Amino acid sequence: MNSIIKLDRQTVKSTSFGFISEKSKGKYIIGWPGLEDKRFTAVQVADPWMKVKIDTTEQLYYIPDHTLFASHADSIWFKDQFTFVRQNDSLKIINAEKKTFKVAATDRIQILSTSAHTTYLLIETRRDLKLYDAATGKLEVSGPYQSLVPVSYTFLIFRKKDKYGIMNFSSKVIVPPLYDAILYKNNWFSLIQKQNFGAYLPVRKKLIKPEYDANLLIQPNGKIFARKNNRWGTLNEGANTSRPKFIYDDLKPAGDSLLLAKKDKRWQLLSALDNKLLLDDITDWYQADTPDRIIFKRAGKFGVIEHKRGIIKPATYQEILWWTEGQTTLFLGIFPFDETLNTCEYFNKSGETVRRFNIEKSRTELIICDN
Repeated sequence: MNSIIKLDRQTVKSTSFGFISEKSKGKYIIGWPGLEDKRFTAVQVADPWMKVKIDTTEQLYYIPDHTLFASHADSIWFKDQFTFVRQNDSLKIINAEKKTFKVAATDRIQILSTSAHTTYLLIETRRDLKLYDAATGKLEVSGPYQSLVPVSYTFLIFRKKDKYGIMNFSSKVIVPPLYDAILYKNNWFSLIQKQNFGAYLPVRKKLIKPEYDANLLIQPNGKIFARKNNRWGTLNEGANTSRPKFIYDDLKPAGDSLLLAKKDKRWQLLSALDNKLLLDDITDWYQADTPDRIIFKRAGKFGVIEHKRGIIKPATYQEILWWTEGQTTLFLGIFPFDETLNTCEYFNKSGETVRRFNIEKSRTELIICDN
């Protein structure tokens, strides 16, 4: 691209097609045949579009082929990779591929994105809601709904008569609108009704009635835990629950691979993949640098365990600290050597000792503060 910019009192901005020159009398376009030497009140570029304003009239140009796309518009604006053109009582919504949606200027518009990286346009008219695929322009769902929320390639959560349900993109109702709220996470739905919790599992096509105290806990191996009367238990396979035994005081997931279950004031560490008991009689615990690496307390001493390697360090330390810098994680374990000395042991996340030394007990706090 070769352009000659004359010396003048001006501010010049580079664009994908040329330059925009701003002078005291207005803005000028350089490098676009047919628009050069014209004075504009305003010029705004949002590739692949350019908006120009001449006095009170706005025009929209498509940059790749230098064509005029809309003229005599009342207003033009850009938002979230879409271009909006209003003229009289109509509104056009245009995507980057020039796909155009025509709606009334009074319609309400929402731009929705799902975890599957699909973008939708939700148009609320006076009578109904219309959900369009923003890339193809396909009308996916329409009807007298109060809300539509796409959550995946397959399912939407809809609201009708102030209750929530689940449908697919063919408008087939999967779960009727009977619930006060529906939440979607990790490919399953939490159903809430009168402050009770249930679930819908799309892969199994399984509905669990809302009769539990909290959100269900669904493990990678398919095991389902529920809380009732402040006690946790495993739901049996079958149509619903078949009288599960609620034997745990509390349950806490640790990443995707570990599960901590509290029973009789003691914690058990279970594998979330097969519910195998990894460690029991734990009195306290906390997560380390990753969710599935646990610092546990047993018989008054601390150790480290993770799912892949098992016990990294047995419960032999009075205290364990850890910190991470960049990709490196380091632990500091402290235990008594004799009446006057403590042993300080630095070890990595594999349990390998990096450094070990003895120090006066009175100076141990200084080491902890320095770390």
